[in-house]
Amino acid sequence: MDDMERLRRVFDEGPLGIAVLDATYRLVDVNSRFCDMLGYARDELMSLTFPEFTHPEDISKDVSLAAKLFRGEIPSYEIEKRFIMKDGEVVWGLLHASVVHDESGEPEFGLEMVEDITERKRDFEALFNNQQDGVALVVEDRFSRVNARFAELLGRSEQELGGMPPAEVLVPEDRDRNAERRREILAGGAQFPSQYDIVRPDGTTLSIQAISRPVEHEGKPALLSFVRDVSELEAARRALEQSEERFRRLSEGAIEGTAISEQGIMLDANPQFARLFGYELSELVGVSVSSLVAPESRELVSKQIAAGNDRPYEHLAIRKDGTIFPVQAHGKAMEYEGRTVRVTNIRDITERRRADEALRESEEKWRSLAENAPDFVFLVGPDEKIQYANRVSSGQRMEDVIGTSVFNYIVPEYHGAARSAMARVFESRTTETFENKVAVPPGSESWFSNRLSPIIVGGHVVSVAYISTDITERREAEEALQESEAKLRTVTEASPAAILVIQAGKIPFANPAMVEGSEYDASELAELNYLELFLPDGREEAERRVEACLDGSELYQTWRHLTITKSGVEGWFETTIGPAQFQGRPAVIAVSTDVTGNVRAEQALRESEERHRLLIDSSLDGILAYDTDIRYTLWNRAMEKITGFEKERVIGQQAFEVFPFLTDVSESDAMKQALEGKPGRLLEMPFTIPQTGREGYFESSHVPLRDAQGKIVGGMGIIRDITDRKLAEEELQQSEVRFSELAETSQAAIFIVAGVKLVYANPAGERLTGRSLDELQTIDFWEVAHPDDRKALVEHFDVPRAVGELASPYAFRVVKPDGKVRWAEASAAMTTFKGENAGAVILLDVTDRVLAEQATQLAREELEGKVERQMLRKNPYELTFRELTVLHHVAAGEADKEIAAELGISPLTAQNHVASILRKMDASSRTAAGVRAVRDGLVD
Repeated sequence: MDDMERLRRVFDEGPLGIAVLDATYRLVDVNSRFCDMLGYARDELMSLTFPEFTHPEDISKDVSLAAKLFRGEIPSYEIEKRFIMKDGEVVWGLLHASVVHDESGEPEFGLEMVEDITERKRDFEALFNNQQDGVALVVEDRFSRVNARFAELLGRSEQELGGMPPAEVLVPEDRDRNAERRREILAGGAQFPSQYDIVRPDGTTLSIQAISRPVEHEGKPALLSFVRDVSELEAARRALEQSEERFRRLSEGAIEGTAISEQGIMLDANPQFARLFGYELSELVGVSVSSLVAPESRELVSKQIAAGNDRPYEHLAIRKDGTIFPVQAHGKAMEYEGRTVRVTNIRDITERRRADEALRESEEKWRSLAENAPDFVFLVGPDEKIQYANRVSSGQRMEDVIGTSVFNYIVPEYHGAARSAMARVFESRTTETFENKVAVPPGSESWFSNRLSPIIVGGHVVSVAYISTDITERREAEEALQESEAKLRTVTEASPAAILVIQAGKIPFANPAMVEGSEYDASELAELNYLELFLPDGREEAERRVEACLDGSELYQTWRHLTITKSGVEGWFETTIGPAQFQGRPAVIAVSTDVTGNVRAEQALRESEERHRLLIDSSLDGILAYDTDIRYTLWNRAMEKITGFEKERVIGQQAFEVFPFLTDVSESDAMKQALEGKPGRLLEMPFTIPQTGREGYFESSHVPLRDAQGKIVGGMGIIRDITDRKLAEEELQQSEVRFSELAETSQAAIFIVAGVKLVYANPAGERLTGRSLDELQTIDFWEVAHPDDRKALVEHFDVPRAVGELASPYAFRVVKPDGKVRWAEASAAMTTFKGENAGAVILLDVTDRVLAEQATQLAREELEGKVERQMLRKNPYELTFRELTVLHHVAAGEADKEIAAELGISPLTAQNHVASILRKMDASSRTAAGVRAVRDGLVD
C-alpha cells in the first residue's frame, strides 16, 4: 500500500466527518463518515454548499468565522453547530476548521473535521433539565437559560426569568456581593459555594447556596450556576447554635467541675471547676495541675495520668485557700483544637465520704443493704412514711426526713404509679421497678430509677426497701438523643442528597431523596442488604469501608463509586460515611451525591485536553510551559523545529541551563514576570543555539498559569520564529535604500501612490508638477493632469495588474499651479512600498518631443493639402493624398497589415482607406481597383 492509498483510507475510514471546501463554501471532497452523518450519498452531498445543510441559526456565525479563516485573520476555529440531515432531522457537530495554503502561502482550500456530539448534547439537555438542583446560565449579566427547578425555587416561570439580571431576584444587601463574585469567577477566581437570600414575587425570601463556574456560550464568556435551597439547613444550623448555647449554659451550671489540660498545664475549665477550687476562671489558665492536688495524692495522680487511665478514681485536692477535700476524678485523652489534651471531670465527694462514715456507724442490720445500695436507700412502712434513709440530699437534715411521707419527695403526677407498686409489694411480696421524678431539693426535679423489695419479718411484709438511683443524666441523654434523631430526620428528609443509615447490614433509615433515587420504597430498603445498591465490582470495597468505620480504624471516608437502582439504571455517586448512633445502637450514616454529570464532564474534559494536545502539537508557533522553578513541563513540535531540541531533551530541565542565551535577550525577565502574575512580550529578539547551530530571530509572549484556586503554578510561552520575516524586512530595507538613491537622482518623475493618495515623490516629480511632496499629499494624484485628460488617463491605468507589471505608456498634459502646461508620458505598475502594496507612476517630460511632433504634423498636413489639391486636377475619382498613397500599395498586392506597418497607421485605418478607395472607384475588388489605377495613370 503506497502513501497516497494509506492517506486516502485514513481520510475515508476515519472516525470524524471530514469535508474539503473552497473559498465559496462549495465542497471539493467529503469522506464516508460525513456522508453517513448527514444521510446523503456522496454525489448528492457534493452538489451542495456548506450553508445549504447548516441550520439557519448557525449559518451567520459559521460563515463569518470561515471568511476570517480564508482572509488569514485567524489560524483556525472550533464551534458547536447544527447540521440539517437529508430527512430534515438535526444533528449536532463539533466542527474544527483550518485552512491549507499553497506553495506561495495563499489559502488553497478549507479543511473541516466534524465530530457527532448529538448524544452528548442530548445528555447535557437532559442533565440540565433534570437536575435536582436549580441550574442557570448567565451571559452578559443576564439569565440566558434556566431549568425548571431553578424557576420553581425563585417562584417564577422560565420565560419570565429569561433575560432578567440576577440582581432582580436577590435581596438588596446581597446584590453587590453577588456581582463582585461573578466578576471574580469570570476572571479566573476560585470556585467555592456562596450563600445568598432571594426574594420571590410573593415577598417571601429563600436562602440558597450557589456554586458557579466559567464557561463559554456562543463565543461569549458565561457562568453556569448550580443553586440549592438551604433554608431548612440554615434553620437546622440556627437550631444547632441554640443547642450549643444550651449546652454551654448547662456546662456553666453543672455540678461537676470540668477542666482541659495539656502536659500538666491548665488550658480551660468550666465555672463549677473554678468555684470548686475557689479560683476565678482567668486565674486557672496556665496553672500547673499538680498545684491543685494535695501533696499526699500527687504521686497517685501523676501515675494515673501517665498510664492514660480513663476510669474514675479518688484523691485529695487542695483549694486556693489551702483547704484539702476529697474528689472523684474521671480523666480522658481527647483531640481539642487539633491537639491531644486531657479532659478531667472533678466531683467533690466530701458529702459522700460523710455519708459513708455515717453508714458504717449505722446499725449492723442495715449494713449489708447500705453497702450494696447504688445510691439512696429508704425503708418505707405501710403508712407510706420513711423509717430509714441511708442519706439525704444536700440542704436536708436526716431528722427532717425520717417520719415524713415518701410522697413528699415524688412529683405528684407519679404518685399513682408509686402507690400501686408499693401495694403490690406488700400484697404479693414481689419486687417492683419503675422510674419517676423526684422534687429534691424543693423547686428542682431529678429522674430516679426505683427498685422496691419487701422486708419480711415473721412471715409478714413490715416495710418496703426503696432503693433509688439518680438517672437524670441518662434520661437527659436519652431525650437529647431523641431530639438529635428528630433533628436528623427533619434535616435529612429535606436534603436533596441521598442519606441512609446502615446498621447490621440493613438500611433502617433512608431519606426521601434516597428512596426516590434508588427506586425502592422505604420498607423495601429496610429489608435490603445495603451492598445490593452497589455494582458487584464495588461491593467488596464498600463492605471494607463500612466495617472500618464501625470498628473505628477509619472513621470518616469519602469515595466515588457506581450504584444501581431497582430498575437497573447505573450512575456515579460520591459517598461520605461516618459513625453514628441510631436508636441507641452503633450504625454508619452515609451521604451520597449524584456525580454522574461530573464524571461525564471530567471525561469530556479529558477528551477536550486531548484535542488541546493535538492543537498544541499542530500549532505553527512554538508553545512551551514551565513550573515555578522555570523547568520545562511542555514542549510542542514547533519548538522542536525552531530549536532542534526534541521534547525528551528539555522536559524537566531548567530553561537557562539548556539555553544560556535566554539571559542575554531578556527572555528570563519575561518568564520571571509571568511567575509574578505579569504577562510579558518580547519582539524581534536574536537567538543563537550553539548546540544545534541554529540562529535567527524570535518573538515571544509569556503568561502565568494558575491552578483552580488561582495560585500561580507556572508559566506558558508562545514563541514565533520570525527569522524569514526579519531577513525579508532587512532585504526590503536595503531595496528601499537602493530605490531611494536611484529615485533621488533620476531625471524621470517617480511617484508612489497608495490608493489615490501620494506617499512618495522624487525631486524630478516635484519639478514636473510644480508642487512639493506635502502639497501633492493633500490632493488626489490625478488632479495634476489637465481636466480634459483625467478621465481617459484614469481609465487607462485603472486595470488590475500583477505586481511589477508595467502599464503601456500614455501621454497627457500636466498642469502646474501657475497654469503652465507640460506634456508627460506616464507608465505605471503595481509594486510594494515599505512592505505594503502600492502603485508606482513614472512620468517622463516629453513636452519638447510633443511640440516637435505637433509642428511636424502641421507641416505635413499643409504639404499633403497642397499635393492633394494638385492631384485632384488629375484625379477623376477625387481620391485624397492618403488614399492615393494606399492605392499604390493595393496595386502592389499588399494586405492591410502590411500597408499599416509601412505607413505607420493601424490595420483598421488601412482597412477604412481601402474601403473608401473601392467605393470612389466603383471597383468590385482590390485587383479591379489596381487595374484601373494603372490604366488611368494614377500609379506606375
